[in-house]
Amino acid sequence: MTYIDTTKLQVLEKGVLINGQDYEVVVLKPEHAQLVADMHNETIDGLTEDQKEFMLPKSKAFFEEHLKGDNGSAVIAVVSYGRLLAQAAIHHPVGDWSKTGMVDMAQVADTDKTSIMQAVSVNPAHRGIGLMNILVYNWPSYAEAQGRTDLMAEIDTRNIASWSAFIKGGL
Repeated sequence: MTYIDTTKLQVLEKGVLINGQDYEVVVLKPEHAQLVADMHNETIDGLTEDQKEFMLPKSKAFFEEHLKGDNGSAVIAVVSYGRLLAQAAIHHPVGDWSKTGMVDMAQVADTDKTSIMQAVSVNPAHRGIGLMNILVYNWPSYAEAQGRTDLMAEIDTRNIASWSAFIKGGL
């Protein structure tokens, strides 16, 4: 796994995980697209067959496109000692609502005010220590700083862990 130098990144939060490791929540850059794609697909590989239905594989090209705009779309990540532990793609739609990444959903809010959390990935070796909770907690303030006040995420009704993280996050 590639080392991430967080000194060159926007840091949203610093803290200590329940296992005692220091962490930082950072905003990744376009040059991290391959690392982000690898983490996303490694996460899917580590799921049971039933859980794999919750996530769609995404390529390096997907994340390059996601990270190249200037609309505040980002990947926020939990990094500990330079190692990527968890990440979430934050999508800020522009223009056509159909490009939100949501599955077959009619427009429910102003596109330019919407922030969508998607493609949440947690390194399989680090599950169960609250990493998704950290991502969900940091998302609203990141979105608000980008002028986005309407938060959305698509969660499969069978994905209890995701529901729990969003509820704990007050969403």
